[in-house]
Amino acid sequence: MGDFQSPDGMLAGIGWTGKRLKILWAHRYVLPLERQLYGKGFTGAELLPDGDILTCGFNALYLINPIRKTCRPWLVRDDLNDLHDVAVQGKGGERRLIIANTGLDRIDVFRGDGAKLLNRIPLTPLNSESPQIDNDPYFDELANADRPIYLRKLRDQVHPNTVLSLKDRIWVSRLNDRALTLVNGEKVTYLPGLPHDLVPWKGRIWMTTTDGRIWSSNPDLRQGNPRCEFDSYICTGRSGWIRGLSISERLLIVGCTRISRMPRERWTDRSFAHTETGLLLMNRSDGSSLDWLSLEELGEHPKVFGIYSWSRQ
Repeated sequence: MGDFQSPDGMLAGIGWTGKRLKILWAHRYVLPLERQLYGKGFTGAELLPDGDILTCGFNALYLINPIRKTCRPWLVRDDLNDLHDVAVQGKGGERRLIIANTGLDRIDVFRGDGAKLLNRIPLTPLNSESPQIDNDPYFDELANADRPIYLRKLRDQVHPNTVLSLKDRIWVSRLNDRALTLVNGEKVTYLPGLPHDLVPWKGRIWMTTTDGRIWSSNPDLRQGNPRCEFDSYICTGRSGWIRGLSISERLLIVGCTRISRMPRERWTDRSFAHTETGLLLMNRSDGSSLDWLSLEELGEHPKVFGIYSWSRQ
């Protein structure tokens, strides 16, 4: 998590009693001063076998031990900008780290220990005629060329959100393209919304779009035909910028973030005035609402980015 009104990273532990969601604990981490960017905290993460969490900050990877409440910089480089997600591919000596280096519209591949950059995979728009936004306060605010790359808001064209390693292939959700593809641009699945999360489940890839819809697609098809599983807004009446998805046999949980202004990507046609920050728990079989947990108490304007199933080791 992060907070629009703070440079800190945030992590919260949520419990499910069988009837209610509840906040078990919440930690706020002050990131190194030279790496801080106001309004940017933690984004995507990968759970490691020992229970630690490898999470993205704006310009570095951090290693978190939730039990000890520790957080330390793990991979710090000056060519990282607006990191959105990290995934682990392979095991042992073949392990690789896949990073969505979003500000640079690039997927970076590192050796498993982060010590060596193995590959840089640039992403280009699927449609070369896609309209570009010339004036946007979000980018102009910190676009000064005198600032180092890792502290600038760069004008991305593809905006890779999530990376997923599945059957030795790398999948990427591409927000500006409204598409899911392999990292090489093949096997395109177009979506009518802005895609974010990618979760493998029962032979399909489940996805969120930020307007609240939840989709699934067959990864084996050359060109996917996404199936809308649920519309969380229609099913529950809860609304927010949707980021974060976790799935189990019975349950489905999505993260919502309150919006204070209409995003540049035109989130949806409904008003953002009643959006909320919290977690929405749904019955996976029929999409019915089981519970809602507000997370507004965790900050001035907290934002959810990812949801992961974690237990004490």
